[in-house]
Amino acid sequence: MKTLVSVAIALAMAGSTVAARANGTILLSRPVDGVYQGTLMRVGSGLFTIHNDGTDLKKLTPWVANSYYLPSGVGYYLSNGSGAGTGYFLTRNFAPAGGRIQYFHGESSDPTAIPYAGKYRVMDLGTGDSYRVLPGSNDNAPPGYGYLAWGPADTHLIAYTNSTSDLPVDPHCIFVMHPDGSSRRQLWCAPEQESTPQGMVPTLAVEGIRWAGNGKSLLAFVSYQPAPLVFAKPMSSSQLGGTGYAALYKVDIETGVGKEIATNNPEPVTGDLSYDGTKVVYQQWDGWECGNTNPEDQDGISVCELDLTTGQVTTVIGRMVGDGSEDWESQGPEGLSANFYVNLLLSPSGSKLAVSMDNADQNESDLYVVNSDGTDLRQLTYRDAQTPAQQLIAWVPVAWSADGNRLLANRGTVALSGTDRRQPSDVHIINLATGTNRDVTDGYAVDWFEDTGTQ
Repeated sequence: MKTLVSVAIALAMAGSTVAARANGTILLSRPVDGVYQGTLMRVGSGLFTIHNDGTDLKKLTPWVANSYYLPSGVGYYLSNGSGAGTGYFLTRNFAPAGGRIQYFHGESSDPTAIPYAGKYRVMDLGTGDSYRVLPGSNDNAPPGYGYLAWGPADTHLIAYTNSTSDLPVDPHCIFVMHPDGSSRRQLWCAPEQESTPQGMVPTLAVEGIRWAGNGKSLLAFVSYQPAPLVFAKPMSSSQLGGTGYAALYKVDIETGVGKEIATNNPEPVTGDLSYDGTKVVYQQWDGWECGNTNPEDQDGISVCELDLTTGQVTTVIGRMVGDGSEDWESQGPEGLSANFYVNLLLSPSGSKLAVSMDNADQNESDLYVVNSDGTDLRQLTYRDAQTPAQQLIAWVPVAWSADGNRLLANRGTVALSGTDRRQPSDVHIINLATGTNRDVTDGYAVDWFEDTGTQ
């Protein structure tokens, strides 16, 4: 099956806050469609905002061929080289007050030449003014900068790594800076080697970061070269230097101390951190249960939760669910999404997890929500009977509402054959309490700002 893979207190700039509706504002990407070498595909993209109710669509950037305005400059954000896919690892693009965004602007006449040359920028949504935040002419020049993520309220920081698209770099570090690019400093560097049952193996790069909601810690995914090398699992971006394995660290923002909390994580990486930083969800190789640390075991993938206060690891989703007496495949779905790389999203309280999983026919990845202890699995979306059998559908969770009652998601499609590689997507908001599913607009949602009055 094809994979559809598709980022000083004065700097708060209070005067730049745009009047966002209390019901929320969605940041989304829309592609420019065109023909390249006989194939219909994305040949550009632009950024837009829209209110939750589908009103007040605003174009933020140019929307023309050869220009790519994206949530991040890393190659994974581009689906099959077409330049418009949703990121495999979610970032934070809105400033805490909602008045600014950070994004990537790349230029290329070849839509398949990823990652594109370009720069990260910050835009004031009230004025439309933007500026570059990192030095140099091309943030994707190897090893580059990547995985930018705006910190929560009161941090006044944007975090990023010194590698893009998992390109190997030494040392392998996370940096933070103020939103205008000033006061850049090194926060933490991964160890030179990772420990596996086969021995110590080289570290390649920090390939993903995610903030805790309270701004006190970060998740850091560190790619490494497993041993023996013949067991290295290829991934979609292996041509960019990746090997298919990662280790997971939690990094304290105040002290800069990082602690390894899981290994043998598949790539591209995915995971989430609870608001208070005490719970972590992630994927791990070996589909029977969590806790496997042997990179040679590739029987499947489990979704795991780690309680950092107790050290307890729970297998949320694996080949066997519940008490182990029920085989997951006998219940219908075939496992974690093969259509999109899986995004794992914890609700603000940390009590629920949103994830996409394949149906029995493996022609659709639907959304599910499950308690973070692995109980009460609930399906949220279903395949439309009118959808052609040869068309793959993939639902991808993007963000929870602040109250944990609604889920922002993308519904992407891809044809199994032919020369059409556009892979269109629609933006949806799903209400868990009522079961309603509202189609907001077309495009790829990348972030969600809600004015809760607490920013």
